[in-house]
Amino acid sequence: MALPDRDHSFGHGTLLPFFALHRLTRKKDRARQRADRPAILSQRQARLDGQIDLDPERLVVIDETWAKTNMARTHGLCARGQRLRMGVPFGHWRTALL
Repeated sequence: MALPDRDHSFGHGTLLPFFALHRLTRKKDRARQRADRPAILSQRQARLDGQIDLDPERLVVIDETWAKTNMARTHGLCARGQRLRMGVPFGHWRTALL
């Protein structure tokens, strides 16, 4: 990447750590502009109007909380020379219902 009005050029390896240090991220501003257009707003309202109204008295919530032991991380990060200690679910690659 180069600055056209100056005689400097920078690589991605220089810019990305700078952005991370200063917590700068790329934003998608066009998606928000598109969402505020009248045609999109009318489509959104039509979709909401077409949905069935939910009666809170008849609403049923099913909680299916689970954890798989094979989802545990096999590697991690720690300081050089230090042993990595972290808790993981125990079992031989099974599903545990919580």
